[in-house]
Amino acid sequence: MNELLPRKASFAPGEIVRIEIRGATAGIVRVWHLGELVSETPYTRGDIILPPLPEGGYAVELGGLTTAVEIAADPRSPYAPEQVTAQYELELRLWGLMSDLYDGVNRARRARSELGESESGRQLRQELEAVESDLVADGGGKESIYVSRAALDTRLAGLRQVAGTAPPNAPTVELADQVEAQLKQVLARLQELLERAQQARARKD
Repeated sequence: MNELLPRKASFAPGEIVRIEIRGATAGIVRVWHLGELVSETPYTRGDIILPPLPEGGYAVELGGLTTAVEIAADPRSPYAPEQVTAQYELELRLWGLMSDLYDGVNRARRARSELGESESGRQLRQELEAVESDLVADGGGKESIYVSRAALDTRLAGLRQVAGTAPPNAPTVELADQVEAQLKQVLARLQELLERAQQARARKD
């Protein structure tokens, strides 16, 4: 029997929500709150993973299957509501940055696979590999060109771990600002390379 089973009875605000899928299914994951559509994302494989959500009850749908998810603060929590809200907002922000990062990785890898073996094609491939190395620790099959700095996915993962344990302090927010700025720079460089790759393909055609 196909069914959706939340991994926990209740999730805390800001916590990543995981829902197990028993049986084979496919389609769009839709999340509803009080009759309003909150999010809509294609399902790929494995558990359904939802971004951090504020307190409340949610309905989750996929391919005709439905389940309910509760987001509730721990009454024993020592944090004030505004601290919990700040934690949720930072986790949601970091989730979005990680999504942008992996989208960039996928675009870089797709562009690399489409390049030819001409001298310009090999040069572009090397530049795309360097960008990918800045994004992910195993990018391009080699270490980041910034030897003294961890890849951005590693830094984001560390930030998400910190953000998940307690409301953010000023240094945590400052570090998130720095990582976001660096990610934007790398993605801007990636966009320039993708445009060059597209022009190279157009000339070849």
